Amino acid sequence: MDFLAKLLDPEYVNGPIFGREAARGFVALKLLTGRQWFSRVWIIQEVAYASNAIVLCGEKEIHLEDFIAAFRLAKSKLCGGDGFSQVILIDKPQRDGLRMFPDSGAHQLLQVIKDVFSPSQDGSIRKRKTLTLEALVSQLTSFEASNLRDIVYAALGLASDAAESCSDTWGFRLQHIPRKLIQPDYSKLVVDAWVDFVAHFVQSSESLDIIVRPWASCESLSKVDQRRVPSWIRSRKYLPFDDPSFRHTGRQGADGLVGATPKPEYNVYPGLRPQVEFVRSPTLRLSARGIDLGRIVQQPVPIEQGIITRECLEMIEFAEDLVHSAPLNSTDASIRVCSFMCAGKVPHVASLISSSGVMDNRRAYRQLLRDSGDIDTEEWLKRDLSPDLSSVLSRIRAVTLNRKIAYIYGTLYALSLIPEAAHDGDRVCVLFGMSVPVILRQTKKNYPSRSIKSWKLVGETYIDGAMNGELREYFQQHRELDIVGAKEVNGESFDIV
Repeated sequence: MDFLAKLLDPEYVNGPIFGREAARGFVALKLLTGRQWFSRVWIIQEVAYASNAIVLCGEKEIHLEDFIAAFRLAKSKLCGGDGFSQVILIDKPQRDGLRMFPDSGAHQLLQVIKDVFSPSQDGSIRKRKTLTLEALVSQLTSFEASNLRDIVYAALGLASDAAESCSDTWGFRLQHIPRKLIQPDYSKLVVDAWVDFVAHFVQSSESLDIIVRPWASCESLSKVDQRRVPSWIRSRKYLPFDDPSFRHTGRQGADGLVGATPKPEYNVYPGLRPQVEFVRSPTLRLSARGIDLGRIVQQPVPIEQGIITRECLEMIEFAEDLVHSAPLNSTDASIRVCSFMCAGKVPHVASLISSSGVMDNRRAYRQLLRDSGDIDTEEWLKRDLSPDLSSVLSRIRAVTLNRKIAYIYGTLYALSLIPEAAHDGDRVCVLFGMSVPVILRQTKKNYPSRSIKSWKLVGETYIDGAMNGELREYFQQHRELDIVGAKEVNGESFDIV
């Protein structure tokens, strides 16, 4: 706490702050902000609505606004320039721990407060911003709740659209769901409260992306209750940095492909509104219409720990004649490979196609791909690279870590990035209202009265050259689907459990 006060002193900040005293101060601040208190979900409302918030630690105290200012300054010092290289007077484990400072509970808490509230001119009152319930729940994935219903209920008082939420809507088709306020009801099963939230999102956003966005703390449920959670309620264990309750450090998986609502990263089939039904009996399931694109063929090649093997590169190069996105209208193999591994979102595109930068960058990409061995993205990122190449490698690692590369064969033949759990034989589908394709696996549940054909949601997928409306044009040209008007197609129904 004393170190926080020193950080607010300009003479101290502009002086040699990275000596032994400051280094120890940063380590102490990391330990303070990593305390579990900062990860309690109800703290957000307590802090945000307080008219004069004070942060207490033992007998020490600091005003919340000063705490925020000092914390942000500490973050900028640790995360900018050569800050880490100057912290040489502490041992390596502590120095490495400082690299996780931006992922601390305090950082997440202050980020949420910043996004949900803004101070008035005198700084004493915080005004509500217009964040939806879905946006809030998605931002609260780093926070924990002793009652798992509070993953949703704790955000109700802050959400701009909570009054338009729907609940108790199971058995009704989407277009017939009445708008109804979600009321906290702790007599409900946890899964039922979560389904209310999913139904609210689908109706209010006219999107189905929530079924692949990790937000639910499924791993905190009992083993029996975990088996009741359908695959379309996505567990936090699929977050890039894993479920926060596991206390892992560092990236554990790839970034999600669905962006923030209402601006998704992709739009696989524009104009298709979700057609869904939430069904309770004989088992909890989501009935959704969609288009079956085909199945995964051959054995997918994994990208474990961000290591892209030569086999992966050969698959991408072999796919040259398949449906692909042709980035930058270039036939350069290195650019094409990097574009696929970046899921079509290559950083610094402007410098790649500029007359002054294109040759240097292509030379850098060729350097990256020229060896016959594997590409260890983490090892490459430790090298002295150009800013553009470092940015591309960071994007490749964020997209590919622990995913697989596979071919899809059916309505189209294409290369794809698929989830780690997917395997050959799984189906690739576009569900109406999804911004990205998904992987489904057929299951069969037998009941005394009947046998139901059902599907399990495996995850989202990236299909090269088919993520931004290309499928719609393809189907119109080949007339493989019955086009109804300009925005709707006939599909088939998938019961997802």
